[in-house]
Amino acid sequence: MLLLCLSISFVTGIALSAGKPAAVPLVIGLLVIGGVATLVLRRRSLFLLLLLCAATLLVADLRYERALPPDGASMVAFYNGMDEVDLQVEVVEEPVRKSRYYELVVGSLRLLDEGESRPLEGKALVRTHDPRDYRYGDLVVIHGRLEAPAIVDGFDYPRYLARRGIYSVLFCPQMEPTGRTSAGTIMSTLNDVRTHLSDALARSLHEPQASLAQALLLGERTSLPRETSAAFARAGAAHLLAVSGLHLGIVVLVVVAAALAMMGRRRYLYVWLALGLLWAYAALTGLRPPVVRAAIMASMFLLAELAGRQKHAPTALMLAAAIMVAVNPQALWDVSFQLSILAMGGLVVFYRPLHDGFDSLLDKAPRLLAAGRLVPSAARDIAAGTIAATIAVWPVGAATFGIVSLVGLPVSLLVLPVLPFALGTSAAVATAALISPILAAPLAWLAWLVLTYVLRVVGLFSGPSWAAIDTDIGMTALCAYYVLLTCAAMYFMLPHVRPRRQRGGAVVEMSLGGRMLRLAVLPLVVTVGLVGAALSAAPDGALHVVFLDVGQGDAALVTSPTGRTVLVDGGPDAVRMCSLLGRYMPFYERHIDLVVSTQPHADHIAGLVATAERMNVSMVAASAACHESLLYERWQQAVSREGLVVTHPVCGQSIDLGDGVALDFLGPRATGYSGSADDIDNNGLVVRISYGSVSFLFMADVRADVERDMVRRGLPLESTVLKVGHHGSSTSSCPQFVAAVSPELAVISAGANNEYGHPLLSVLQTLESQKVRYVTTANCGTVECVTDGKSLWIVCERRSSVDEEWQHN
Repeated sequence: MLLLCLSISFVTGIALSAGKPAAVPLVIGLLVIGGVATLVLRRRSLFLLLLLCAATLLVADLRYERALPPDGASMVAFYNGMDEVDLQVEVVEEPVRKSRYYELVVGSLRLLDEGESRPLEGKALVRTHDPRDYRYGDLVVIHGRLEAPAIVDGFDYPRYLARRGIYSVLFCPQMEPTGRTSAGTIMSTLNDVRTHLSDALARSLHEPQASLAQALLLGERTSLPRETSAAFARAGAAHLLAVSGLHLGIVVLVVVAAALAMMGRRRYLYVWLALGLLWAYAALTGLRPPVVRAAIMASMFLLAELAGRQKHAPTALMLAAAIMVAVNPQALWDVSFQLSILAMGGLVVFYRPLHDGFDSLLDKAPRLLAAGRLVPSAARDIAAGTIAATIAVWPVGAATFGIVSLVGLPVSLLVLPVLPFALGTSAAVATAALISPILAAPLAWLAWLVLTYVLRVVGLFSGPSWAAIDTDIGMTALCAYYVLLTCAAMYFMLPHVRPRRQRGGAVVEMSLGGRMLRLAVLPLVVTVGLVGAALSAAPDGALHVVFLDVGQGDAALVTSPTGRTVLVDGGPDAVRMCSLLGRYMPFYERHIDLVVSTQPHADHIAGLVATAERMNVSMVAASAACHESLLYERWQQAVSREGLVVTHPVCGQSIDLGDGVALDFLGPRATGYSGSADDIDNNGLVVRISYGSVSFLFMADVRADVERDMVRRGLPLESTVLKVGHHGSSTSSCPQFVAAVSPELAVISAGANNEYGHPLLSVLQTLESQKVRYVTTANCGTVECVTDGKSLWIVCERRSSVDEEWQHN
């Protein structure tokens, strides 16, 4: 009781010092007055308790004051808004890859000034387009302008960053890596292991399953598509995407349940095993502060069990929270810290009542629920634990993400019981892939099935417009909820509420056949799921040409009637590109027969870098044009590192894709183009793919002068479908060329609301004047063309002026 009160007093003191400093003396005064009153009433024990709580509040106030950052030239914030500076920094967190830029948190700052080096306190956030592969522990020299973080749409971004120790922001500075400072250290080694495991998942699974596995298992969300993150938020499941107390609590429950089933309670081996695996998993995720805090919470829970004092677990958890807040007072406002405490608190208080409730249901209605006994008792343990944790954490998640999900409960009931299987299969895939890709393949199929189930459930419930409402949960509502939850917790912790249950009533005896059926259910479900998915993804004897909606860029996936694949360009966004490949390629397929890189600009090759690193590519056909950029340099390094065969085809060369599908190169000409309006664009690869009487012409970013040259040379340009050049820019698609191609349909790949205004009205008027129907990925999304060599079917992701299904004979 004493430790619990003192722990609560310390945490309360930190909160009051930060939020309302003037309230601290008032509260201390009230406690002292109350103590004097109890002394008069001869309640000495209560007097001492109140006095100690008052002293603890004072200590908390002093600790918070000492934790505030100092002012002056020793702080990085002192240089915000001044001239550009040179800094030597260390990357202190794993870089985060956004859609078009990277975020790096840097620390160990040293100001470089006229040959001198001065240390600066605090950290800085760097946003850069530099595509080089920065990692934790890298040393970098930066030249740029420090800026103070700004409030964004009413959100107090400066305060949010300050709680992480970040006081400055640099936008697109000049950066030059100089080495690594943490090489050989434990943290560097752990980070390398995590990087290898993350890469293994990326190489074994398609997106978005791979990025979901990385988020669930390793806490890495950098590759998660934006639409997937948004769907989890709307479905009330966003907390699943960050390793927190919920994940570690599930790990503890699974290990304890399995160990008890195998070894019983002998010498508390199940506790020691759970502790060991708990901290091994925490180390696997990089021992990030949120994970360490969650691991400490879980350890307190286990140690309370080891000491035979499980009823004092709330005291142990509050003591751990007070210690961690004392070490870093800013941790109190860290959402992951709050989720860790709440999740473990929910497990301590509500797990047993829920577990007993499940068993009671089975005892009271044995005939109706006999089928429930096909579910192992460990699964009921997991369900009780995950629901108990969710009851405690969902309001904080809703307040953090600004969304209240109306479907959070059914999503939790459907997703949380399979979360251990998602974690387990993902871990198995990552480990096996480090040994052999062949060994990892069947495990990857199992992981894909479980992860796809999670994604489908989240997607199904997040789809309706009423699934979530935007809200701003105030402090009053949060406090009211947790007051009620505290009352419920106190009720369930009363001794008379949880008597020792006598197992009685009717018992359903299972026959040998029933036990065999119980063991066969899971393998049967897995087999049916995988076979069904494989059959639906099998080649259908038609040629599929999919113009992928990659934004302001080009990318198309071609699949032959028997399943051979060609990828033409990769778009400007690697995350989006990988997600689209995962949607349109079979889950078991990790091979691309040919990658065509029409030209070296970022809007064509950014996604190809990730493709080369993740997929097995047989050959690359690339434009001979070079481009001086860091991204093109990284593309060349990826090709070299993976040992890919590269050719530079010219007009007149062709590749037989089999099944009657021919790929012909119509550009550039053998002598190339020089001195033109844009030599890189004009020396791009022009590709024509034909199957029977249906053909597709890909024009890359080739300009009008080269288009007219191709017409003069009499090249076989006539095609059924034209992929319009240069995203519908006025520099391409001249009337003579469009007339020579005479397409039935034109596809324009451009981003919605792009800064260039593509496609331009003049290009659309040219198409309309020649009665060419057109679709744009900006309006229609991904456009899929399917042909048997005679007929052509068009399916748009979103409805457009072209019918959702259009047939050409």
